Amino acid sequence: MALNEAKGNGEVGNKKVKEKMNDITVKGKQENDQQKQTLIQFAKTLEEKKVQHGVKLKTQDEADEESQVVVHCTFVSSEFDQAIRIWKSTYLLDKGSDHRSELVSAFNVSMYPVWTRVRGGHSLQFTLVFTGLPKSCTAFDLIEIIPQSGGFVERNIPRNEKDVYRIQFG
Repeated sequence: MALNEAKGNGEVGNKKVKEKMNDITVKGKQENDQQKQTLIQFAKTLEEKKVQHGVKLKTQDEADEESQVVVHCTFVSSEFDQAIRIWKSTYLLDKGSDHRSELVSAFNVSMYPVWTRVRGGHSLQFTLVFTGLPKSCTAFDLIEIIPQSGGFVERNIPRNEKDVYRIQFG
């Protein structure tokens, strides 16, 4: 029976409308349950294929450590022109473990072997992005390990919740 037919029959029609609506609701719930089961099965199949193909799923701690650390730097030049650059061997060293966060990218400063000129009496702002620090880290050092003197070093930087820092060199 169509819903329109049921509407025209007064109280009997109202009862039939309610029955029809109930049938639709029950049918919709069954379809919903079937869709859920299909999605669950799909997820299990996907999981099995990942394991078969050697894809390792990460724990929450591993995912947290994949975060990035951003260090905004200001280099203040002396009264004379200077040149600076960043080496790929610049790291964040966790003070409480042997963890070493690697430099991912540098913005507004040259990477070795190219130099960035900073005019005398001026400053240069640049940003360094590193791989994440472990959750347990409370302080770290920024150290540029290079085969000559003059590498960037900032020690005992206290960790903050945002992992965004401001450092001044020069």
